[in-house]
Amino acid sequence: MVVNRPVSTSAHEVRTEPALVRWTLIAIAVTFLTVFVVLPLAVVFAEAFSRGAAAYLAALKEPEALAAIRLTLMVAAISVGLNLVFGVVAAWAVTKFEFRGKTALFILVIASFMMPFEAIAMPLYVLVNSLGWTNSYKALIVPEIANGMIIFLFRQCFAAIPKDVYEAARVYGA
Repeated sequence: MVVNRPVSTSAHEVRTEPALVRWTLIAIAVTFLTVFVVLPLAVVFAEAFSRGAAAYLAALKEPEALAAIRLTLMVAAISVGLNLVFGVVAAWAVTKFEFRGKTALFILVIASFMMPFEAIAMPLYVLVNSLGWTNSYKALIVPEIANGMIIFLFRQCFAAIPKDVYEAARVYGA
């Protein structure tokens, strides 16, 4: 015998749903995830490793692969470093200082990461090309500086710190 227990959705409403319905919905969700997420990933990994790990190690010995890995690590390190510097400074300014246009500036920051990259890829290429940066490191690094998402996340972090902490730091000489 299946016992239905009440499920509270709000303070005033109590609803019950049969256990069969609940388990059927869970089974449908698990089946969907298995078929459309887990199964394709399993096929990709099985196909990728069908030749064994030796194929990957051989590919990593190629000069082109090493150059690509080196370039990726260099661009990532520079981009992350510059993003941290500019993101922290911009977020601190937006969080702690009062100035005219602060809200409009923050709306622009939020809008910058709400726009999908596909929408700005062509205008970004035209800009990079007009600056003569095509096939250069600057074309990979400069557009990533002052990322709106980084500024937003640091702003949220700084806004969560109570004002008392800053005042205590000033008292202690920081």
